[in-house]
Amino acid sequence: MGVKPRLIDPASSLATDDDGFMTDYAGDMVSGTAAFPIFNAIDSLTAIAELIDGRDDSAERKGSGDHHASSILTLTRMAAESAATTIWLLSSSDRAMRRSLSVRFTASELNAQRAFHSHTRKWFEKNPGEKRSVAYREFLEHVRLFDERVNMLELGMQQTPGAKVKGSGDVVAAAAKWLDQHPPQHDPSDLYGNAIGFEDVAGRFYNLNSAIVHGLKWPLDYMPNGEIDMARMIVEGVNIAVTMGECAVALFEAQAQNWTAETDRPLLYPHRLQPSIEAWADLFPIDEDVLRARAF
Repeated sequence: MGVKPRLIDPASSLATDDDGFMTDYAGDMVSGTAAFPIFNAIDSLTAIAELIDGRDDSAERKGSGDHHASSILTLTRMAAESAATTIWLLSSSDRAMRRSLSVRFTASELNAQRAFHSHTRKWFEKNPGEKRSVAYREFLEHVRLFDERVNMLELGMQQTPGAKVKGSGDVVAAAAKWLDQHPPQHDPSDLYGNAIGFEDVAGRFYNLNSAIVHGLKWPLDYMPNGEIDMARMIVEGVNIAVTMGECAVALFEAQAQNWTAETDRPLLYPHRLQPSIEAWADLFPIDEDVLRARAF
């Protein structure tokens, strides 16, 4: 069994967010909640790359020749939405608010999970013989632990300032707006902070790709040139998804690194993100009291 990689440095801003907060629920309430969506985003981007590569048809290999447009655009929405969630969770410079969002976002996940429990419970009720099974006992134990987690999160919400959990489209807009206000230094484009900024570009992208995800046909209105327009949509979608993904990684690392000491943690991101990481780190200074405490 491999050793779980360490995602943050001791005494970093994120480590301080986690320290002493909701330790009965998780030892990494803020950092762990923010990291998971990045993993989803990276997996979606990897799948996009493999789909595009699989289309390649040359003398050396026989590709599919298929754009897989709807699949790629669905994956770009998944990647952008997941990465935007991380940006939204970590964008506040107020530690209490970052903690609050981590608790409330996690609680919103559990709310969605209740429907899964309802369907599972209904299945057992329709199959009473299964109530003597190991699977049923495991289900009941899971529900018991679930209820305990709900109580822990309710206490965490009482201890943190109020905040509203944003829906999928709103979280993309919030992340894009934050990037308009804090342009990534690794991106030389003029995409951010204009009258028509990244928030508008990302909103347009999200509307279009959501329609494709849900099997709607109105995006065809914007493909009068067929394959050429479809290729443009794919390029725009991939570009926005990669941008969100890179910025999510950079914002996480800006708060995960202890800038007062060398790290022994492998830094698994492209070096070209470093300018954004360093610029955004200034928004999340390391707590001097924490540094002094660690010195003794």
